[in-house]
Amino acid sequence: MTSVAPAEPFVVDLNHSRTALQVHTEAQVLYTQIAVRPPQRDDASPAPPLNMCLVLDRSTSMTGERLDTARSSAVEVIRLLRPQDRLGLVTFSDKAELLIPSDAHLSPTAANSRLSEIQTSGATEILKGLRAGMEEVRRGAVGGTIDHLILITDGRTYGDEQACMELADEAALEGIEITAIGVGEAWNDIFLDALAAKTGGQAVYIENLSTLNRMLKQKFRELGLVYADQISLSIDTAPGVMLQSSFRTSPAPTPLPGGTTLRLGSLFSGTSLTLLLQFVISTIPEPLASFEVCTMHFGAHLAQTNMHLNSSLALSFPVLKEAAPAPISGQLLTAARSVNLYHLQEKALADARSGDAELGTRRLNRLATQLLEIGHGELARSVIAEAEALAQDHKLTERGQKRVKYGTRALLDAHAEGPR
Repeated sequence: MTSVAPAEPFVVDLNHSRTALQVHTEAQVLYTQIAVRPPQRDDASPAPPLNMCLVLDRSTSMTGERLDTARSSAVEVIRLLRPQDRLGLVTFSDKAELLIPSDAHLSPTAANSRLSEIQTSGATEILKGLRAGMEEVRRGAVGGTIDHLILITDGRTYGDEQACMELADEAALEGIEITAIGVGEAWNDIFLDALAAKTGGQAVYIENLSTLNRMLKQKFRELGLVYADQISLSIDTAPGVMLQSSFRTSPAPTPLPGGTTLRLGSLFSGTSLTLLLQFVISTIPEPLASFEVCTMHFGAHLAQTNMHLNSSLALSFPVLKEAAPAPISGQLLTAARSVNLYHLQEKALADARSGDAELGTRRLNRLATQLLEIGHGELARSVIAEAEALAQDHKLTERGQKRVKYGTRALLDAHAEGPR
């Protein structure tokens, strides 16, 4: 592992699967693990103010315990607000309403009274809720704030997905991160994953309502520890080099959208933001003193000082006729194995969606075997149950496939509980 500092406020640790490339007529694979961390002194820096909006689905399907739990969880977050923080609340179904303006600074008692007025009705139209929530975040974005939108829904939106994605692109450009929380099993995980990832955020699966309160409070605590946000990484690959896949492994494991410009989200004090990149390098016909795989361009907003940082780093290796195998760290091996397991479940779910139940079943059984080998018996049992459902009924269950997807993804997080 090597440590470099592309700019003084950060330390970047690089960990590679190779120390040298080899003259070869076939493609070579290179894994690079990147860990970005603050300097040791960052703990003394003041916490930046939060500028947040909760966007809450109040469609008919939220009636009962789901809405009650969301309301009580919102009140608990309001109890944690500091004087400098802002929190707005938007509700939506087939129309949106700003229930609590972010500058209202209501007491938990007054907020609870306002929240008790929510009545469920109508269908789920996420675009309307997102638009209203974005406007409220924009209103409170005065510079030096941590701007964040949290969407809570239990349903699918229809006909406005593309407009939602375009709004997420706007959010990314404006430095607004989106966390999308799916409650139950009827929501569209592919859509919410893509929506959040565009901004550097994450989609969260809430199977049991009892975890919603804890998850929201954890998210609030995380945002209070932001050292830098709006972190981006642009990768200029050399001719003959392809970025095959990219994955944020911690915090909040998330496959990153295809392309060479990656939105990475936020870096928290006392932790690292880690990525795993997989490069495929085509034939290299002759030895070289140095082969530049790529140049990486980092961008970030330093929350405490309201400064924007840009820096670059080149990734180069010698090319040898005979490159001896290099020792690979256990951390990199674990990350690469976990990413491969995640990709295996992705392929199995894609098989099921395309109607190839036989191939999907084989892949799920292989995934279950590998999970058992590394000691994840409970997740393996969920995978086996889905393999049986796919073999018998030629389809997966909504709940089971989300358990498999988000359970496999969670294997990647070396800091599963997040920053304290």
